[in-house]
Amino acid sequence: MQTAAFSPRVYRIEPPTRRFSYLVAPDGDWLGCPDGRSVATQARVDDAAIWEQATGGFRHVASGLLVAAGDGAAEGTVRLSLGDVDIGADGAAGAGADYRPAHGPTRLPSDYLADFRAQGWVALECVLPPDVVDGLQRLGGVDAYEGEPMDRSRHLQLDPAMARSTVEPLSLWLCRQYMRVDDIKLGHPPSVTALTPDDGERAVQGWHGDFPYMWGSERSRLGYRAPPGSDELVLAVQRNICVSDFRLDNGATVFSLASFKTPGLPPEAWGRALRTYRPGDRQENGLPYGGEGTDVIEAPAGTILLYDARIWHRAGMNMTNRRRGAVIQAITPGFIIPFMPMGGPYRLDGERGPGEDDAARATRDGEPVRAQDLRPDGLVRPRRGRRAHPAHPGCGPGQGGGLLIGGRFGRGIPPPGPDGLGAEQGEPLAQHVSVAGRQEFGA
Repeated sequence: MQTAAFSPRVYRIEPPTRRFSYLVAPDGDWLGCPDGRSVATQARVDDAAIWEQATGGFRHVASGLLVAAGDGAAEGTVRLSLGDVDIGADGAAGAGADYRPAHGPTRLPSDYLADFRAQGWVALECVLPPDVVDGLQRLGGVDAYEGEPMDRSRHLQLDPAMARSTVEPLSLWLCRQYMRVDDIKLGHPPSVTALTPDDGERAVQGWHGDFPYMWGSERSRLGYRAPPGSDELVLAVQRNICVSDFRLDNGATVFSLASFKTPGLPPEAWGRALRTYRPGDRQENGLPYGGEGTDVIEAPAGTILLYDARIWHRAGMNMTNRRRGAVIQAITPGFIIPFMPMGGPYRLDGERGPGEDDAARATRDGEPVRAQDLRPDGLVRPRRGRRAHPAHPGCGPGQGGGLLIGGRFGRGIPPPGPDGLGAEQGEPLAQHVSVAGRQEFGA
């Protein structure tokens, strides 16, 4: 293993000075402009769904179409019109409906996709709203919440920020486009992790590829767990959510970004994860390689880093005295077996969930769930033969589901207000994910 000085090339992602907006319909879809002349709601975020504020309303970024905006009936919403015609809840002409301007990206989705395909990675600068970032930091006990207790087993139940970040719509659209599949799912349950300050002795995760490739890791045993694939067969995208600022000194992930089309393991001399976790390896061989040919991406909190799971990478080292938070997620095509059992985070295991009374708890069924399987429209594919949950009748077989997933709010769960509560149910969004998710997460 090499012990050369730690001197990776550093890419710095700066906080944006301006950003675009989404216009979110009452049912959670996005208002889009498909042809430069008309509007309609759609269940995905692509170039058609990107708007910018303009005098008197919002301008469609790709086409220049202008829709006028006035105050909506609910706080924080607007009523829209195209010419002299009010825009209804489904984007068609009709009775005016309340649309919610929402935190959008800084570039068009197609621009991000072009970079992603060309280089195997892309950074979505501060794409998560500040309230979501704050909720994730609280869950992870990092930044302003340093030292507060963590409960990684219940992150989906404890704060809507976990669900809202998991289904961030632009990153999911990019994953689908990059892998060229519509049906995608998480490879392992979402939670916030915190990298603690290095003590000079602990093992440091070495070089590897991510799930399902697992090149160079303990789980790969003989070297490979999955074949390298090709541009037409990409088996996973890794999504790193920067809960804290990612910096060279606080343990930002170390990559070899040029490796995303290299069919094989990282060099053994770099220190593969298969070896670096062995007791005493750091003391005997030093730290994994971090010299020429390695890279670090520094990015502000709220940024999402997407990268091809074939890219070689290793853990960074936190040389500060503060914990650094992140959400690390593998996103795979629907046919890939999950990395680990997925039921635990979506079961409440007899405990009362947020906003759940004894009667609702008593009527929950206790069946384990399988990994989530996102439908092309962003909802969850229902599991055949499952009965509707008594407290959530829209979650039965054949129903679209009352569940926030895939970047949109399913029918029956309205977008939350500033406090994260549904406008009708008055319950935390996390409860809907944990309860309805048990009914509808498919394999």
